[in-house]
Amino acid sequence: MSTSTTATTAAQAVTLDAYLAALYPARTPGDLLAYVKEPFCRRWGVAGNLPAFARQIRALDTEGLDVYLTVNTLDGRAIRQRGSATRGTEAEVCAVVALVADVDAAGKPGHDYPPQARILQALADMPLRASIIVVSGRADGGLHTYWLLREPFIVGSEEDRRRIKSISERWQRLLKTKLAPYELDSTFDLVRVLRPVATTNHKYGTIVQALVFQPGRRYAVEELEAQLPPPPAPRPVSYAPPSAADPGSIVSRARQYIGKIPGAVSGSGGHDATFHVVCVLVLGFGLPVDDAFSILAEWNETCAPPWNERDLRHKLADAAKQPGERGYLLHGQQEPPARPDAPTITRLVLQEAFA
Repeated sequence: MSTSTTATTAAQAVTLDAYLAALYPARTPGDLLAYVKEPFCRRWGVAGNLPAFARQIRALDTEGLDVYLTVNTLDGRAIRQRGSATRGTEAEVCAVVALVADVDAAGKPGHDYPPQARILQALADMPLRASIIVVSGRADGGLHTYWLLREPFIVGSEEDRRRIKSISERWQRLLKTKLAPYELDSTFDLVRVLRPVATTNHKYGTIVQALVFQPGRRYAVEELEAQLPPPPAPRPVSYAPPSAADPGSIVSRARQYIGKIPGAVSGSGGHDATFHVVCVLVLGFGLPVDDAFSILAEWNETCAPPWNERDLRHKLADAAKQPGERGYLLHGQQEPPARPDAPTITRLVLQEAFA
C-alpha cells in the first residue's frame, strides 16, 4: 500500500459545522436539504446560515434518526410546490458543489465490493486527490468521497446540467477502472445523498467520521474534466423522434414524466411498479439503456427500499428485449401499439405503464 493511502486510515475530529462550511461557501445559491427516510421528514437550510441548518441536523440525530444530506443544492420552492415527498430530482439541482462517490465495501451478501484498503488504494491512484474521505458505517466499511469544486458550478441551463452530469459520470467510471475487477455501484447522480460527518449511523451505532478532510483542496471543473477521456459518441436510437426534438430534450421530458410517478414499495407490487417505470423509459420514450438507467437511478431513491443496481439493470435488459415500436410517447400516444402475439401478462404490464 502506498504512503498516501496509509496516511488516510486514522479518523480526524471534524465537526458538522466544519463539514457543512467546506461544502457550502457563503454565496452558494439554492436550498440545502437534510432528510430522514423513515419516518420521512425534511429540513431546509441556506448556505448563508449554516449554524441554523446544523442545529436542525443535530436535533434529528439526537432523536435517534438516520440523517441524509443532499450534497448539491436544490430549488426547494419547486420541490415543495409539486408536493414531492422526496429529495428532489436532477432537474431541480441549482448548484453542484463537489463530485462525489459512494463506494460500498466488502461484506454485503450477493455483492463483490472491494475491501476498504483496496478502495483507499484506488483513490490514491486517481489523478487528483480527494478533498474529503468519510467512513460512514463500520470502521472497515464503505467510503464517501468528495472532490470539492473551487466555486459551486451553477446549473443555469440544460446544457450546464448535461455537462456537469457527464463529468460526474465519467469521473466515477475512471474510479471504477481503478477498482476493477471489484463491483462499484453507479452513484454519480447530481442528487446523491450522503450521511453528514459527525452524525450517527444508527444501524451500526457509529459516528460518521472523516479519514481525510482537506477543505482547501479544491478543483476547477476544467481541471477535473481535463483528466477524463472524451465522452462517448451519442448512440443511435431505435426510433425517429419528431424533427424538433433532440436527445437532450427527450431525456428531460422522460425525467419530468418519471418524476411524477410514486416510488415502488416492497410488498405492495414493487416489482411490477418498477418494471412499469422501466417500460416507460425504454419503450415509451425509446431511451438507450444507459440514458434510461440514469433516470431510473434517480427514481429508485424514492422506492422503499431502493433496488440495487444489478436488479435495475436486469429489468432494463428485460424491457429492451421487448419487440415493437419505440418512442411512441414522444408522439402523444399514451399506450403501446397492440401486439396480439405478446403474452397477455406482458401486454397488461405495458398498458398499465402508459396509462
